[in-house]
Amino acid sequence: MKFNLSVLALGITLAFGASSAMAENIATVNQGGSNQMSHVDQLHNWDGSARVDQFGSNNVSEIDQSFNGTASATVYQDGYFTDAYVLQKFNYDASATINQYARFHDASIEQVGNLDATASITQYGENNDGTIKQTYGGRQVATILQVGGSERNEATITQGKYNNSADVTQAGKNNTATVDQRGTDFWAALFGAKNDATVNQSGHDLVADIDQVGAYNLASVTQTGDRNTALVNQERSGYASGLNEAFVNQSGSKNLADIRQDGANLYASTTQSGSNNYASTIQTGSNNTAYTTQSGYNQTSYITQH
Repeated sequence: MKFNLSVLALGITLAFGASSAMAENIATVNQGGSNQMSHVDQLHNWDGSARVDQFGSNNVSEIDQSFNGTASATVYQDGYFTDAYVLQKFNYDASATINQYARFHDASIEQVGNLDATASITQYGENNDGTIKQTYGGRQVATILQVGGSERNEATITQGKYNNSADVTQAGKNNTATVDQRGTDFWAALFGAKNDATVNQSGHDLVADIDQVGAYNLASVTQTGDRNTALVNQERSGYASGLNEAFVNQSGSKNLADIRQDGANLYASTTQSGSNNYASTIQTGSNNTAYTTQSGYNQTSYITQH
């Protein structure tokens, strides 16, 4: 087993104003072999930076960064059955990146109360789970990329408050992507929402689910492959409603697209090409526009505007 820890900073202070204890700390962990465990804590620093590299199987990496000025976390894992977890709370600027290669990976990033938060998960192989949860922060950006393999990959992004951006790209088989940008009704009513969600999937049993609340939201789903299902739900929240846009583009066999929008000045577009198509768009409110285009075989389309 190789274990190299250049700096592990536990900058824990009893008082937030102890400026001498608040410094820039860098932690680096490099592990080779199997059944390894790495845990890094960085608390109450001006700047905290942590990087963990693990090579082998059945390895676990945990990084906890809280109450720092700038928090940066990077995890690289190459091997089977690896887990990576990054928690960043109440930092001014937080960024987290997890890269995993091979099979049977579990990656989770949770960012809470950061003024500016960026999270990225990249997984190569099959039977991977990627989860990003961002709540109670300012500007939040989340990206999940899952590529390769012939088995299951799942991606989930949950974002709270408002002004969020989510991007999921999956290529392979038995893919499922879920983006939830509903946050809370209070923040959506106060600021609208202004969320962007994009899902791009290529290959076989694809399912995409997007939920957004408030106004000024944009959702886009593009799927090519076999048994496609795309559901987009955009809800009103108090006075924040309308000016939402949703696009679904599906090509390949057993397609189902369902767009539900509540508010005013809404735009919905559904394009499906190939086999057993069903498209239903329901818009509640005024000055709304909906398009549905289906080409091929057992087509059924409902558009309800009221």
